[in-house]
Amino acid sequence: MKRLFGFTAAMILGSMVGCGAAETPAAVTPAAPAVEASGSGSGSGAAAAAAPVVEAPKPPALNALGSSEPLNEATRKLVWETTEDDAPELLNATRKDLENRHYLTCDELHLAKFYPNLKGIKGAYIGVGSDQAYTIMGWMDAELAWLTDYDPWIKQEHRIYALFFEKAETHEAFVSQWRSRNRAASRAMIAEHFAADPEKALIMQVFDSASYKVDVRMSRLLAMAKSYKIPTFVSDAAMYAHVRSMVLGGRVRPMVSNLLDTDGLTGVGNASRAVNVPIRVVYMSNAEDYWPYSEQFRVNMAGLNFDENSWILRTAASKPTNGDYRYNMQDAQNFQAWLKEPYVKRRGDVWPAPYVNGDDDIPMEVLDAPPFNRRAKKK
Repeated sequence: MKRLFGFTAAMILGSMVGCGAAETPAAVTPAAPAVEASGSGSGSGAAAAAAPVVEAPKPPALNALGSSEPLNEATRKLVWETTEDDAPELLNATRKDLENRHYLTCDELHLAKFYPNLKGIKGAYIGVGSDQAYTIMGWMDAELAWLTDYDPWIKQEHRIYALFFEKAETHEAFVSQWRSRNRAASRAMIAEHFAADPEKALIMQVFDSASYKVDVRMSRLLAMAKSYKIPTFVSDAAMYAHVRSMVLGGRVRPMVSNLLDTDGLTGVGNASRAVNVPIRVVYMSNAEDYWPYSEQFRVNMAGLNFDENSWILRTAASKPTNGDYRYNMQDAQNFQAWLKEPYVKRRGDVWPAPYVNGDDDIPMEVLDAPPFNRRAKKK
């Protein structure tokens, strides 16, 4: 049972080097010395020298679990070489007028509601979106992260983030790169770094679209950290250093992955098992409100490598009432159990989002109740 706190019911960057580690050579047992024959016998009276015994090569050690050093070659291959999903023809939304919109910043103002139950849980992170990934990874003290969004723009935005992490040794310098006063210099740096990249045109388009929004988001994250009196990667030196080391060490992989598709999450689940790092957080924002649960979504969730300390993080919009969202954490293995029930068709069947009582009401609920035993309706 989880302990619940305070609440109710290739690299990304071509310029990054030195991330691989030399593999340990196979051990070789020295040849045994020649021994003289004892007793009587025919021949020369001396036995032939014993042939060298060579042990079978040992598989290279993996270094994802319990380590903050850069991933070695064997581990990197498992983390980075799984198959991505194809980009969809349509970017879904809760309303028709919001379709094909690129969500280049998070607009959830109270992610800190999740912090007490995420603090130091380690493991791997999976999540949609942009800046919220680094916020949550920092709180977790995560060991790996797959940044899994179905929008190719978000993947390229994470590549820009990675460059900014590389260039900025402190959290103050990182935030400064996003400020409007430094926008021209940052843009020139991006253009130079990705000069030969086949995705350069898209990367520049993403930066031009995102930079103003990210500037505002950085200020909101700093305000949240101050209001809740908690650390974040943009306000705390140690947390920033950890997230930065993850990015530079190849422990953070952005990829095009669709919650409803066949390859992306399947590969991540298998990779998580292969490197022996449990997935401790799946952050979905309010994506569940875009569609009913498909059979493939159920298969994808069932295939993820959860343990008893794993969480599903979700939100439900309530902006007309409180200007923000309602927040929910669910035991991940409990969510897997709910998805086995045929009557569970949508997010609302699992978590009916609570009523919001006014501007200052920001509901946060933790769900670990077993699914209801509903009988199938008679035809």
